[in-house]
Amino acid sequence: MANPESMQGARPLAADPEWLSSAMLVLGSDGLIVEVNEAFAGYLGRPPDFFKGRDVLESFRSLIVHGATLESFEKFLFEKRSFGKWRGPLGGGGSEDACSCPVWIEVGRARCGSQMVLHIQQVLPPLEELKQLPISMVDDSAGGRQQLLARTLELETSLQNIHQRWPGIIFTQRTNMTFRVISPRAQALTGFPPSELQRNPGAFWQFLHESDHAEFKNNLARVRTSPGGVNSTLRIKNVRTGKISYIQEHRIAVTRGGLVVSYHGVWIDVTRQMIAEKRLMGSAWKETLAVLTMGLAHDFRNTMAGIASLSDTLMEDLDSEDPNKEYLEDIRKNSMQANQLVQKILDLHQGKTGEAQYEDLNRLAVDVGDLVRKITPRRIQFDLDLCSGSLPVWLDPIEFRQVVVNLALNSVDAIARTGRLIIRTGVWNEETFPEHTYGFHPSSPCAFFSVDDTGCGIPEHQLQKIFEPFFTSKPMNKGSGLGLYNTRLFVERFQGAVGVVSKVGEGTSFQLFLPLHNLDDSDDYEDGSGGGEATNQECSPSRESGGQRSATGSQPTIMVVGNPGRNLESTSSFLRAQGFSIFEVFQKSQAMELLENRTADFRILLVLIEDSCDEWLSYLDDLSMVSEDIPLVLKLQNCDQDSLRDSEIQMASWIISPEAPGPEILEKLTLILDARDA
Repeated sequence: MANPESMQGARPLAADPEWLSSAMLVLGSDGLIVEVNEAFAGYLGRPPDFFKGRDVLESFRSLIVHGATLESFEKFLFEKRSFGKWRGPLGGGGSEDACSCPVWIEVGRARCGSQMVLHIQQVLPPLEELKQLPISMVDDSAGGRQQLLARTLELETSLQNIHQRWPGIIFTQRTNMTFRVISPRAQALTGFPPSELQRNPGAFWQFLHESDHAEFKNNLARVRTSPGGVNSTLRIKNVRTGKISYIQEHRIAVTRGGLVVSYHGVWIDVTRQMIAEKRLMGSAWKETLAVLTMGLAHDFRNTMAGIASLSDTLMEDLDSEDPNKEYLEDIRKNSMQANQLVQKILDLHQGKTGEAQYEDLNRLAVDVGDLVRKITPRRIQFDLDLCSGSLPVWLDPIEFRQVVVNLALNSVDAIARTGRLIIRTGVWNEETFPEHTYGFHPSSPCAFFSVDDTGCGIPEHQLQKIFEPFFTSKPMNKGSGLGLYNTRLFVERFQGAVGVVSKVGEGTSFQLFLPLHNLDDSDDYEDGSGGGEATNQECSPSRESGGQRSATGSQPTIMVVGNPGRNLESTSSFLRAQGFSIFEVFQKSQAMELLENRTADFRILLVLIEDSCDEWLSYLDDLSMVSEDIPLVLKLQNCDQDSLRDSEIQMASWIISPEAPGPEILEKLTLILDARDA
């Protein structure tokens, strides 16, 4: 190797005012410099020929004074990979200006045969180091300004892409609660355009649920003393539509001189997750409560039976004129009444929800009324107002009891002191329904059931929102906001509707409208006792009005495939009630055979997907190949569309979300059928 001339005369990089750009070196297999370009030579103040034959490490050793940095550069230089990139600081020993910006370079490496090409570009220091520098120390050369601008534009572009495409919301909020920056999609949640959120301090408090104001202020105090930020859950109300959304927030305080000047944060919409969690928790709690209640009720009933039996024995030993006989009769009578009350509680948990059957609505009203009477405080007068005759309806009696008890408890909460609670039944003969009625509007005459109270009433502007998920006027830890939403799902499942009529200061009436059925020729219903479950199309309810398909004449046939269970049963029951003919299939081989042989004129193939790991997802390719022109519809249960693959989404004509209401499903299926027939 040639003996290199000393590099002491070279200018130190950090002291040079120019910006190193597009410097290039060519190295031989022995690590000696073969050639450099004018940019590299001119920047170091030497002619290009000066560097020929010199050791590249020796040249850089005079410039990189930090041993660890030089070691890192040497390791990078002799890597076996054909391409590589290295970034690090340079130092010029004692000649570097202490007030200048630290010099960093980026070196790109490319091997070409036995030679190596290095491309050197000066860059700004990393962000963390750059943030610690006074503005006067930032490189003010043309190259430095150009790269600073390029980096700024790159960051702004990245931030803009995140704002527009990221499913969450990013924001910077001032201490007066206006937003300096907020993602455009915030308008869909809040109802306010970003420009309004940026200038109106009161907008934030308008869309934040009023019951969460106090808790938010407490969290804000925690944020100020938590360097890592605070996670919390908020309820946001769209001021235009009234829709309630659950938001997971992470907020961190930005301080200056010990004072909070703003907040950075993100919002993630977790509404669907909260619905799933609350339903899962509610289901688990109901199951646990049912087991505990059944056990305690069994023991209590045995105790009461013992008291009644002992009373009977003692009464037999007493003379008919003995005054104690009357007291024993009271004891026996009260113990029997206690037994009846326990039986009502057990009826609330017996069986499983989803087991629909024909019932007399009047009989159910009397049955659940006895239980409501027991849970109603004495300060409230409870009455039953039932119509004459029977009201045959098709529903799940267990779920119906739960719905009525929930409505009754809401009424009790609405009555501050004294008042009246009434359960009514009747026949609705009107062609129209109250203004705030949701679900399927059955043809008149239909069965009518209401829970009325003389409580505080509901403001007019809330009436159109109360059946939406998570709507509640209670604090977050006091109510789930799912009670009335579940009531709506219940009536829609049985092709009915739910309505509310209320006036502030006078009271509220929650009204259920269910189809009436003529059961004169049915063997599934006797003397209003119910108990018969529909097993075929003829005994399932079907009506021709309200957008529902007639059960007579030509019935579109739908193949419903999925795992056996409540989801498949309830889906098939709902579709039959709309006048569709249903083929239920549990196995892939059976589905393939039916589709290949065209056993029936299948108009829609409906696949029930319980979760993202459901085995039926892996069958979609095969099913779509044999179904050819039959529209494929996916109905999701414990997952959403985001958890599906693109190929699975593309195969489907429509994907039904877990929260899709009955009317929306019926309307979309009708559109799919109409499009296929066109």
